[in-house]
Amino acid sequence: MRKPTTSTPVPRLLTATEVADILRLSISTVRALTIRGDIPCRRLAGRSIRYTDADLHAYIAASSDDGLAA
Repeated sequence: MRKPTTSTPVPRLLTATEVADILRLSISTVRALTIRGDIPCRRLAGRSIRYTDADLHAYIAASSDDGLAA
């Protein structure tokens, strides 16, 4: 009989399109912010880039600190 394993939940990975919809930005703006390092991301195999909810919260918090968000 197998022992149950405890694992951490895998975060939901979002595409640039999904992030653009959530932040109400254009996809090109999301990509530019990613390239500049403003929006944290995860680089997967190949050229795929994905974002987590934590990445978005970090970006929003940093933007709020800069006075960009109310």
